[in-house]
Amino acid sequence: MKNSSLKKKLILSLTLAGLLPALIISYLAYDKSSNSLHDEVKSKLVAVRESKTFELEELIKLMETQVKDLGGSGSPLVHTML
Repeated sequence: MKNSSLKKKLILSLTLAGLLPALIISYLAYDKSSNSLHDEVKSKLVAVRESKTFELEELIKLMETQVKDLGGSGSPLVHTML
């Protein structure tokens, strides 16, 4: 009986000794990949934001130019709208 109890304790301790490092490594890998994914998504969102900002600025410039052109042309349509 004493031999089987020692055998069970040995199996349990060796299993835990092998499982604990595996769990730690798994957690560290998960944490690193999660942070990496977060950084990548943030970078892509910043790029989209900058692109849309540029597009909006260009659209506003175009609209300002069109308003100036219509205002300076003496168009009766512009005068009736004002």
